[in-house]
Amino acid sequence: MTLGATLSAELSRAPLAVFDELDSTKEEARRRAALSVEPGWILALRQTDGRGRQGREWQAPPGNLSVTGYCFHQSPITELPQLSFVAALAAYDCAAAFLPEGSAALSLKWPNDILLGGQKLAGLLLESGQGSGGGNWVSISVGMNLAAAPSAEMIGQAAACIAEHCPPPTPAQAARAFEKSLIEHLNTLEESGFATIRRVWLERAAGLGQSIKVQLPHETLLGVFEGLSEDGSLLLKVSEGDIRAITAGDVFFAQETD
Repeated sequence: MTLGATLSAELSRAPLAVFDELDSTKEEARRRAALSVEPGWILALRQTDGRGRQGREWQAPPGNLSVTGYCFHQSPITELPQLSFVAALAAYDCAAAFLPEGSAALSLKWPNDILLGGQKLAGLLLESGQGSGGGNWVSISVGMNLAAAPSAEMIGQAAACIAEHCPPPTPAQAARAFEKSLIEHLNTLEESGFATIRRVWLERAAGLGQSIKVQLPHETLLGVFEGLSEDGSLLLKVSEGDIRAITAGDVFFAQETD
């Protein structure tokens, strides 16, 4: 089975385990994947040690969404980066399902953020590894500000929450909405390929065609966000006119660098 088909089948049958408190849903998924070959969803009503990309702290007070889905697969590791775009579309649709018409615009920020009115609403994290039984596992985590948003000082950027626009869903309601949308987009990946996922992602992209800064481990690049390559790399037109394909980095828009 292909990656999309495997994950769709496995995650659609996976049970949801709800915890009043956890250190991290992704860490609980990692622990479970080391002991079992069964898929699962982990929802924490309070997360005490959530982490995002590069180990950054992710605040998850009661009322916000912290959920991780995990399962096993036999697909090449080269296919895994596609899942971040699938998960981003699912998180976008999850938020859109609860926001009323006329709310601030939702958009997607490469590589793994969902913005509401240009402010961070949600973040995604994918991890993979090998279980004790030898099977490969992958986890998809999303943290979304439903009831409250952390301060800009705390996370280094402005944040938004759904409660600023309407009564927020419960974490369980949001988790189920994310799961439903994720399965739908995984099926699209299976039926139509990554090109369709890429096209829909670009239709919702923040900063496309605009000047951005990309922070890499050993250099900082300035240029214009031209689009995505066929594998999902960010295409940056630098000042010399060359196109750089960025596989990992932090993106900053003009208003974030003033």
